[in-house]
Amino acid sequence: MKQHIPKHYNAFTCLASDCPDTCCAGWEVVLDEKSQSLYKNTSGEFGKRLQSAMILDEEGDIIFKSVFGRCPFLSSHNLCEIYSTLGESSLSETCRLYPRFFNHYGAFQEAGLSLSCPEAARLILDDPHPMSFMSSNSTITFSLEEKLDAKLLSRLLNARSAGIALLQNRSLAYPLRLGLLLDFIVRLTASLFTADPNTEAPLCSEYQRNVSLQNRLNDLKRNLPTPDTPLLKTVFQLLKSCEHRSVSFTHRIDTAISLIDSEPFTVSELWPISSTQSHYAEHLGVYTLFRYFLESVFTYEPLIHAQYTAFASLSTAVLAAAAQRQAGRVLTPVEHQKIIFSFSREIEHSIPNMARIEDSLVADERLSPNRWIAFLLLKQ
Repeated sequence: MKQHIPKHYNAFTCLASDCPDTCCAGWEVVLDEKSQSLYKNTSGEFGKRLQSAMILDEEGDIIFKSVFGRCPFLSSHNLCEIYSTLGESSLSETCRLYPRFFNHYGAFQEAGLSLSCPEAARLILDDPHPMSFMSSNSTITFSLEEKLDAKLLSRLLNARSAGIALLQNRSLAYPLRLGLLLDFIVRLTASLFTADPNTEAPLCSEYQRNVSLQNRLNDLKRNLPTPDTPLLKTVFQLLKSCEHRSVSFTHRIDTAISLIDSEPFTVSELWPISSTQSHYAEHLGVYTLFRYFLESVFTYEPLIHAQYTAFASLSTAVLAAAAQRQAGRVLTPVEHQKIIFSFSREIEHSIPNMARIEDSLVADERLSPNRWIAFLLLKQ
């Protein structure tokens, strides 16, 4: 099957015991049926350990019972005992594939590396060049049960390409790119579900030309409402209400809320142009749009994915700026990357958290697209 991937995809190698934040701790991994069967039929002392560790969770899934927040088969050297005893093929589907993710669209699928993995985050964020993509053949395939509108998918692919190109337009400061992306998707949504598939082509083209972008920025700045500081507070109250796997992440959010109340952040502080890590925000935005935008072929809600791109970008920027204020110095690349992969772990890998955020982005007027656009374009 044809597979679309970022060019960094095949460069990933697990750090195993050298990982600074192992994925084998802090998470409950659901065991797929094939793994359950294998573990139930494994003989000997190791088989007994496997079978005694398998429990039914509150959602009715089979998981391994964690021991002090760690997988019971994670050794004191942070190595997987299932891997070392039974081999890689014996790992559960999640453990074998992570941090890779797969999205399936009938005739093709897309794959990438999740930012929640420290080594994947390093690969994604370290490269100062714009993220690029390629096609390959994949032996990992999945059946697609949902009905798919092929024509809509084609139009969404074109729109996403335009959105990614916009986020990578380095002639503009990143918050301007992000605000224009939201404006683009707001306008796109109105045309995307019309009978004529060519209605959005001129719109996509408009957001690729610098002269058109500058004209659009001028129009928006004349007509947008005055940006209100509560956007930041609303975002972090929402993050505070989410479930957190680590105390350190809760502490980061509390610190950010305290600073927002006492000395609000400006957009130029959140995304400094001179920073050697300024491309981190761009890569995060492109990663988010690549990973989630095509879900619109099933949900018919492209705007929510552009809003989440803005949400993730602003949240991580504030967390990094807050940490920088506390440290009294510029964050190292490792420190900055940790903030981003921690956000991904806490938010992206929690179904309740993602649902809570998406519901709020749709229903909370304080998080409406115009509020985002005004904040990003006007609050310099």
